[in-house]
Amino acid sequence: MEIRRSEDLQSVSLNGTIIGSTVDSELTAEMNKLLTGCYLVHTYRACNLIGLHFRREILENESDYAYSEEDLGIQAECWLRVLTQGGLAAAAEEMYRGPDPDDESFQWDAGKSVFDACIHRFVRENRRAAVRSAEMNAFGDLFVAFENGSIIQFLINSTDPEHEMWRFINEKEGDIVRDARSLQRDTSSSEDE
Repeated sequence: MEIRRSEDLQSVSLNGTIIGSTVDSELTAEMNKLLTGCYLVHTYRACNLIGLHFRREILENESDYAYSEEDLGIQAECWLRVLTQGGLAAAAEEMYRGPDPDDESFQWDAGKSVFDACIHRFVRENRRAAVRSAEMNAFGDLFVAFENGSIIQFLINSTDPEHEMWRFINEKEGDIVRDARSLQRDTSSSEDE
């Protein structure tokens, strides 16, 4: 599985299927520059908010993770799926499904869902794959591609301009936020300190 960019069409394709025009802006270029060469070292979930943390060095075990202000992150409240050479590795929709379909006591917000198991397995199995690129299409979907061909897709799933879809977290420069209609810098988090 590989993302290919056609310079003449300014479009992104995934295995030959066009998935939208890329957006070349200062903010997307900044995200791409910062994430390229980083490793996915940690994931978490708080209800339906999914968080991913990236850093420049490989972390051997996700359980050894400790937050650093140097970390970059992406928080998502949109459709998220992880694709690998083997196919679909994780899908956010599965956060509502427990590992045992007969378990009536399953609580989706307790962090023990099918999605949680799949995303943690992805981090373990891909900890040595650096980010190759981060691009956004004209719809606001974000694609983070890894050197091994894996890709994490953040897909816009709302037309509500008040609904934040995803947030690129950068403690130094301020966050970049994508809502249903626009991409902008949010410096309020860095200004509050």
